[in-house]
Amino acid sequence: MEALVGLGPVAGDAMSLQAESWQIARSSHACGGCARKFVDKEEYFAALYPQGEGFGRRDFCVPCWSAEGRPDAFSYWKARAPESAPRKQDQRRALMDFFERVMSPREGEEARPKLAYLFALILMQKRALRLVEQAEGEGGTVLVLERAADGKVFRVVDPRIVDSEIDGLRLEMSALFATPLGG
Repeated sequence: MEALVGLGPVAGDAMSLQAESWQIARSSHACGGCARKFVDKEEYFAALYPQGEGFGRRDFCVPCWSAEGRPDAFSYWKARAPESAPRKQDQRRALMDFFERVMSPREGEEARPKLAYLFALILMQKRALRLVEQAEGEGGTVLVLERAADGKVFRVVDPRIVDSEIDGLRLEMSALFATPLGG
């Protein structure tokens, strides 16, 4: 049997359902029967099964749900896979590409440590990069960041940006993408 995505009560006895708050795991975005990934807006069934002192969740495409039935499910409901956001993925990819280029300027290009730092902060907010360590280095505070997608490590020095530089950096970023940035 495949591993179940777990959930449990926020407080109190695990099997008591009396007015307790339960945290239900999010969708696995794939069928627990055939392992096929759900496509945009596809209907599927989500089911809860007893697991230890709580419950585990498994999602099933309609054919697997119909073929196998789920009499042992504690509870189930019909859901719909969300529409993917290719525009957001494209934006995140463009930000990451630019960040990598700023981190490793080509011959003849000037280093832009302040832009690299700002893009690192944006990518951390979008969870494309995660902070592994923050340490003091020769040039000041160094952020050691790991790319969520593949674990590649980046070291970014905090350039200590002052308030008077922010508008200029915003204009520079806007010019690089040829689109206005939100203020």
